[in-house]
Amino acid sequence: MMSRAARDRESSESAALIRIQESDHLPSTRKTAGPTGLGLASMTSLPELVAALKVVHTRAGSPSLRQLEAVTRDFPHPLRRSTIAELLNGNRMPKKAVLDAFLRACEVEPADIAEWMNTWERLQLQRVQPGDHASSAGPVPESVAPPTSFWHSLTTRERRMLRDSATEVTFLTGQALFRENDVADHLLIIQAGRVRVSAERDGQERIIAFRGPGDVIGERDALMLRRRAATALAFSEVHCLRLGTQRFVEFLSDQPRVVAVLERQMYDRIAESGRTGASPASSTWSRFAPSPPEPPRPIPQRFTGQMCSILFTDVVGFSAAPRSDADLVAIRGAMYDLLRGAFDDSDVPWEGCPHEDRGDGMLVVIPPHVPPHTVIEAIIPRFTAGLRRHNRRSSRTGFQVRAALNVGPVRSDRLGVTGSAIIHAARLLDAPPFREAMARTGAALGFITSEFVYESVIRSAGLVDAASYERVRFTSKETKTTGWLKLLDPSG
Repeated sequence: MMSRAARDRESSESAALIRIQESDHLPSTRKTAGPTGLGLASMTSLPELVAALKVVHTRAGSPSLRQLEAVTRDFPHPLRRSTIAELLNGNRMPKKAVLDAFLRACEVEPADIAEWMNTWERLQLQRVQPGDHASSAGPVPESVAPPTSFWHSLTTRERRMLRDSATEVTFLTGQALFRENDVADHLLIIQAGRVRVSAERDGQERIIAFRGPGDVIGERDALMLRRRAATALAFSEVHCLRLGTQRFVEFLSDQPRVVAVLERQMYDRIAESGRTGASPASSTWSRFAPSPPEPPRPIPQRFTGQMCSILFTDVVGFSAAPRSDADLVAIRGAMYDLLRGAFDDSDVPWEGCPHEDRGDGMLVVIPPHVPPHTVIEAIIPRFTAGLRRHNRRSSRTGFQVRAALNVGPVRSDRLGVTGSAIIHAARLLDAPPFREAMARTGAALGFITSEFVYESVIRSAGLVDAASYERVRFTSKETKTTGWLKLLDPSG
């Protein structure tokens, strides 16, 4: 016998479904799952979300649970049939990763998925009340900054200097101020409104804190030159001052008192979260020495001998004098961000490519569905352009990069990835003629491919710059090897 709660949920879903059908003039069997007619912008409840998901399922041709499970098998977050059934039954609010995987399995366009994610975040905000979680200073009135806030602790002169260097920005309710894993190139000082800070842990969202007027957010990731460790969402309309990292560093360099304010705030937030840490005297702020970038987090994807593109990168003369430890950290962070940006801008999701940190370089395995010419024609040129811009802006932390590309079978083991194709790529990267050419020309980036890649991809595909590659021969581990070398931006 159906419970009253189940009957109420079914009634709400039915009403929502009727509204969607009345506003949707498209045939229900249409092979599209976009948000047309689903009313995502006005959605306010879980039953409405579930009703819309059922429409998406129908528009996708009503695939069975077994079919959806099979489709998502190679996704970053594969779905079980029981999970899909629970999603469509609407027993509880789905996890964000589950919703994303279901929409992708139903062939929803990426731009439309972004609209679904915004709706999910807005519904999540409605489910959590500000009083449920205390911020570092307790409940904060909308118009009054708590006495211990960063902004309240500054003198009138310090506030004026910061305001003159900042840009005023406004975020609407439910809008993201920044998201986890975004590049942290600025910080925000809240002037009015409430912000919820959360992070994803083990596939679930965990609320860290609520911040209010006077609080500074995003400063630690920005000053440590790493990606965002959390997501900040506007709980109401939020007005902020936005400062780029470089401007803020310049400000702090002349304001030791403000550095002390930040040290105290860091200590308070460590205590707030229940974590133990260094005392303020040994904090990051007083040294301005950013920590190494967060280690790459490859997705749990296993290879069993598939033909993959293998890309190695290495910073030329990484630890050579006169680079300081801070310079090395900055260079590592810049290389990682530039490489990730080149992949994402080429429509090759970075998180979809298993990658390993090699200290002064990276190993990236590009899955079989990405053709090698995408690496050659899109990723490498974008990375080179980003490196050129970085070197123009940052003479002290400018650097050269060697990159090697090979294609071959890759296998996964408990330590990562392996295979003779990976070993061959590493030997190409360390080829003596390659190192000599980089030292002689000062090229910003040198790119070498295996003979197989050159013959089967570059030359046979008729790429316009095939003639610009130079054949190099060398001996590595008593094996004679041939590669094809190209130097990009020899002027540096």
